[in-house]
Amino acid sequence: MEMNEFQKRLTDEACLLRGKIIAGYSLVEYVLADISVRLDLKFPYRIKDRIKAVKQIVHRPEYQAYRNDFHRVCDELLRYDDLRNFLAHGIMVLETSPDQTTHRFVMQRYKHLKTGKFRRLTLEFSVEDFRRVADEMVKYTNDAHAVFHKFYIEQAVETFVHPDTPPELL
Repeated sequence: MEMNEFQKRLTDEACLLRGKIIAGYSLVEYVLADISVRLDLKFPYRIKDRIKAVKQIVHRPEYQAYRNDFHRVCDELLRYDDLRNFLAHGIMVLETSPDQTTHRFVMQRYKHLKTGKFRRLTLEFSVEDFRRVADEMVKYTNDAHAVFHKFYIEQAVETFVHPDTPPELL
């Protein structure tokens, strides 16, 4: 079935908003790993491990001034974790009313459970909901970027070379 103009507009906007949210999350996710790699020579893979590593770093006396800002940025990122998983790993379907005046997006993804089983999860929202969350993510990302930028500049993170850095990483 071919999409009409109403459906195309909604789908195009939803894809753009999906990208905004994923891009914002990815920026923070990358910087947390970068800080850990540069300052500890460790690459934590899972986001919770990256957050833990960076929180440990900012508890060092030389980075105490950044502790509260980093804790705030790290804790707020976790608010978006489930949504990020839906956006990155789920399928998004648009449903519209017959008269094309109302709509909803339905996302589905699978979650692996600790029992070895899995469950299908569903998330429903409108494009207005999506806009609101994307705007929140942009504000959050701008705040996180400001915190990271200050830290990188003031602590010369990009030029820091850990004493145990292997030659192949230089």
